[in-house]
Amino acid sequence: MKPRTFYAFAGITAAAVVAAAIAVSTQSDTISLTAGTEPAFPKLANAVNDVAKIEIKNAKGSFSITRDGDNWGMDQKEGYRVEFEKVKSAIVNLSQFKLIEKKTSDPDRYGRLEVDTPNSPESKGRDITLKDAEGNLLAAAVIGKLNPNLFGSGGAGTYIRREGDEASWLARGQVELGEEPNNWMVRQIVNYGQEKIKRTVIIHPDGKQFAIFKASEKDKNFVLENIPQGRKMKNPDEANPLGGVMWRMMFDDVKKSRQAGMAGQALDRILHGLGWFYREDRNGKNRRRLLGQILGDNRRRCNRRG
Repeated sequence: MKPRTFYAFAGITAAAVVAAAIAVSTQSDTISLTAGTEPAFPKLANAVNDVAKIEIKNAKGSFSITRDGDNWGMDQKEGYRVEFEKVKSAIVNLSQFKLIEKKTSDPDRYGRLEVDTPNSPESKGRDITLKDAEGNLLAAAVIGKLNPNLFGSGGAGTYIRREGDEASWLARGQVELGEEPNNWMVRQIVNYGQEKIKRTVIIHPDGKQFAIFKASEKDKNFVLENIPQGRKMKNPDEANPLGGVMWRMMFDDVKKSRQAGMAGQALDRILHGLGWFYREDRNGKNRRRLLGQILGDNRRRCNRRG
């Protein structure tokens, strides 16, 4: 080989090394792995429509969701309705988990992957169990650390440890489980902005009451009824917060009517013919319950499940 040719090749090689170094230095943290083909939960993969119970445990506590016909309810809240789309998403996403790489079997190292059993307040693992109507196990595992961009555009990766298997695994897929019942239940009671409220009456437990109103739907501010002569509201918009109590109203807790133990109530008359009765707990905490009734020809109770 001529020296000139050798030097030319040497120059090309050096350039390639520099380019490779630059490529490595700018590389992202994504892992380039081929998609797994083995389902993490084979029984579940073939029986997504058979799931009838979901049990979840984490550092905050445990709760379960049970199917009743076409509906799903929270067991710890006497079957109060949960959001079907969240249940569907959890079941389908778990059924699509694919095993990618076997990880540690050392219990002392589970915590690093967040697949330790959630038996302490420090644990970050989330234990989930899915069963059919007869109680047969379809899937059970501790769901651990999630990296939503582990595979780049190829999807997320989640560390899991399946029941009966000491080994933890990296699996392709992700699932949202929620930390507590409120993350699953249909919590919105009513959602009406101030523009739809005509009159609000506040009735205290001792029977005393006052009301605010709008003479027209186009009015910007609520006005206090029966203002004593010579007195006026401090600010024109002072009463507006009371007129907006129906905006995105959500409960913090829920019980059946026979257990609610409530006193005090307020009646809101809504411009479009909808009346709502709002009652507050005796203990004064921020736990509210709304009992609704459509006014007009089609009367119905809005709290059928509670």
